[in-house]
Amino acid sequence: MKIENYSEVRVELTHDDLVNLLSTALSGNDRLSVFISDVNKPLCNDDKSECYEDKCADVLLNGGYISACDLTADGEVYGSVCENYVDEDCDGIYKLTLKRIGRGIIECLFSEEEYYSESASLFIHDSAGFDMGNADVIMQQCMFGEVIYG
Repeated sequence: MKIENYSEVRVELTHDDLVNLLSTALSGNDRLSVFISDVNKPLCNDDKSECYEDKCADVLLNGGYISACDLTADGEVYGSVCENYVDEDCDGIYKLTLKRIGRGIIECLFSEEEYYSESASLFIHDSAGFDMGNADVIMQQCMFGEVIYG
């Protein structure tokens, strides 16, 4: 079955879903990092025992955004699906909201590129089979509106 219009499809992301996506995407990925801007820090739980991805999930679930960094941007940003800018280190910074992450997952799920749709399906249905390559594809879709790094 092919869905032509998926604008009404919704993804409900939990705290654990977000932690899984972020920790899997960041582990061993030398092209991507995330940070929480000062304006969003009050939105996260200050419990020191939580991992950074937990704090990012708190921010997202409380209506804030996290900043995803394309560390290989060389002073350029790509796409216009979310607010972006170049920082002083020439990294591309993309402000990701919960809504944009959900939309990126849906875009991957319904992609004609088999690996992208498989990546989203694994994320949704089989966290044991979900790996850094799958998470990277989803994060690129969220950040850029498409996958630009093979």
